[in-house]
Amino acid sequence: MAFFKNYGIQKAKDLANFLGEALVKFDPEAATEAAIAEIEEKFDKLNLAFSNAKKSWEKENKEAEAIVSLYNQRLAAAEYLQTMPDKVDALNQLVSLLEEMQADVEREKQEAQEAKQYMDELENLVKQYAAKLKTARHTVEQAQKAMQRAELLKQQAQEKAAAAKMASGLGGSSSSLSSALDHMNKLAEQSLSEADAASRKASLLQPTQAEDNPDIQAAMAAVTGKTSASTSIQDRLSALKLR
Repeated sequence: MAFFKNYGIQKAKDLANFLGEALVKFDPEAATEAAIAEIEEKFDKLNLAFSNAKKSWEKENKEAEAIVSLYNQRLAAAEYLQTMPDKVDALNQLVSLLEEMQADVEREKQEAQEAKQYMDELENLVKQYAAKLKTARHTVEQAQKAMQRAELLKQQAQEKAAAAKMASGLGGSSSSLSSALDHMNKLAEQSLSEADAASRKASLLQPTQAEDNPDIQAAMAAVTGKTSASTSIQDRLSALKLR
């Protein structure tokens, strides 16, 4: 059971811390006033407790002083009676009373001392909180400025990171563009080479003016088994006979 109780307390603290941080980010001015008000509230409670402790000490101190004063007065009276032999009975009675009073005197003195110690402790706490309250606004405002500066530095760092990322992307784009241009240039060179080859092929396969020469034509016909237009009559007749 103790584990779950402490677990719940820790979770509650974590939630309170989370809500506190969210409040500071959302409304730092209100958070500042709330923090100062909390310190002032604690100061008021301590101050009231100190006032009550002071009254209690004054009461206990008066009672202690009264019983000590009475004790000393009775002790002086006993010493006075001691000088009178005929007052032995009164002396014995007074000494017995003094012996009984000793415990009460010590108790009253102890209670007054404890009340004084408690009052002093509260007085020190009141003084500490008074000093804390005086410097609270300045301290919280300094913390607020530090938070704002940290937020500004964070934004600047994010902007620098974004700029660096953009620059990196621009470099990548340049590399991509350069690569695309290289491909285009290679394709252009390849197209030029193919065009040059096609042009050369067409030029080589196109009939030349030299073939218009009758002698060249006859020679080409002779090597291919064809006769030219200037074949002799004898050859023509021979050809007819073969049919």
